[in-house]
Amino acid sequence: MDKSPTAKPSRSTAGRRTAKKAPAEAEPRDEEREDDVEEASAAEKEKPVRADAKKAKSDETDDPKREESIEAKPAKKVPAEEDEEARREDDRDEEDDEDDEDEDDADDSDEEDDEEADEKPRTKIAARRSKSATVNEAEAKRGRGRDLLGVVVCVVVVLFARASLADHYVVPTGSMEPTVAVDDRVVVAKSAYGLRVPLTDFWLVRWGGGPQRGDVVVLESPEGGTILLKRVVGLPGDTITVHGGEISVNGTLVPVKDGVEDLLGKQHLIRLGDGGREFPNPDVPSAKLPANKYLVMGDNRGNSKDGRYFGLVDEDVILGHAVRIYWSGDSGKSFFEHFSWKPL
Repeated sequence: MDKSPTAKPSRSTAGRRTAKKAPAEAEPRDEEREDDVEEASAAEKEKPVRADAKKAKSDETDDPKREESIEAKPAKKVPAEEDEEARREDDRDEEDDEDDEDEDDADDSDEEDDEEADEKPRTKIAARRSKSATVNEAEAKRGRGRDLLGVVVCVVVVLFARASLADHYVVPTGSMEPTVAVDDRVVVAKSAYGLRVPLTDFWLVRWGGGPQRGDVVVLESPEGGTILLKRVVGLPGDTITVHGGEISVNGTLVPVKDGVEDLLGKQHLIRLGDGGREFPNPDVPSAKLPANKYLVMGDNRGNSKDGRYFGLVDEDVILGHAVRIYWSGDSGKSFFEHFSWKPL
């Protein structure tokens, strides 16, 4: 078998082939080269930027004032953003105003609540004070009413006592001398013969049998409204005769010795004779006293306006029985000597 030698390409042929293939392989290499160039260019550009950034950063770190100015310097905004920001600012201002109004309202409400809270205790205190004042006023009125009632009761009791129980009498004349002197004060038992309705002559009840012979009594004068002090010498049913100031009772002469008259058991001083006095001794003829009639005379027989002048008296005008002298009207006595408790 014949072996034909394999033809080897020539160098020129190989070179052409290689040259044919080179453009295809060169394209990616050129792209890679271009990429490397671009990257190198970018790197070169970034180097000053980075350097500037580092320098700026270093400057910012070194200069705090510059940093503050940079931070404080607002970013430039477009008009739309400025309008939006202005609206937001207005909204925030309105909200702040509303919040302030709400706070003011809340403060006003709190103040009103505080005022109400303060007012309530004051109102309660005022109410308690008013109630206390009302109670005190009511108690004061009741106290005044009780006081007034007490005064009225005292006045009534005093009037009743003076009109019906006891009283005192100032002797205005000397018709009862020497037993009772002028200006002497005597105690009068108005209930000695019974009990009267105050300020009237009406008897509620009587006791003791009425005035007795020899009693010194206080009576209303039959000739007027004056009060007299006299002695009872004749009772209803007695036959009485008076001559020269001396008395005969039922035909018996009442004895008088040394100026002392013994009126059937009751002895007392008298004065006889007129001696030209104002009321001389008139005589009374013998006469029997009718029922409920009394003859009264003064112990100063020569100077006494008594039953011998104005006649007999009814029992109703006799106000009471004079029982004792408690004060002497003698101006020559000392103060303590005026006190007396002399029986009549």
